[in-house]
Amino acid sequence: MMNEITYKDFTIKATPFKLHDGKWSTWITVHPDNGPKSRNFNTGDTFPTEEEALEFCLQYGRDIIDGKVEGCSVEDL
Repeated sequence: MMNEITYKDFTIKATPFKLHDGKWSTWITVHPDNGPKSRNFNTGDTFPTEEEALEFCLQYGRDIIDGKVEGCSVEDL
């Protein structure tokens, strides 16, 4: 699975990382395709596999761009 996708003129980069307990956490960077700014997001969620964390990251990034995540926005990028 790819860790970077383009969605609605933004690039979403997912960077899951392994925790000491063996679970995977999430790190997401979103930046517009036409600008240098970016914004990072971390949900605090954990997953048993890297693949599950990666899938979650990419969907969460799409949800942020779509305005579905309260308190998270990319409008000013």
